[in-house]
Amino acid sequence: MKLFAEAGLTARVAQVAEEKHTIVNLVAAGIGLAIVPRWTSRMMTQGVRYVMLEDAGRKNRLPLAAAWAKDVRDPLRDELLETLRGGLPRFAKQA
Repeated sequence: MKLFAEAGLTARVAQVAEEKHTIVNLVAAGIGLAIVPRWTSRMMTQGVRYVMLEDAGRKNRLPLAAAWAKDVRDPLRDELLETLRGGLPRFAKQA
């Protein structure tokens, strides 16, 4: 939640889950998107697309990926990804 706040965004929480497998399955069900550890991309869940959130060419990287239902257009998601990518150098320094 701190990551969202620092980016000036307010997250709308639809469901809370601790288990990464559950989180990814909620995304696959179309519940929303999630910022998850990079290793979850190895789950290769059908219908879920993973995009690595990293600043190319920088040493400071956040081990995160965003996941959302494949082929779903979402302007809020796109804005979130743009904000995250734009703020990665600052976020990485604080990590």
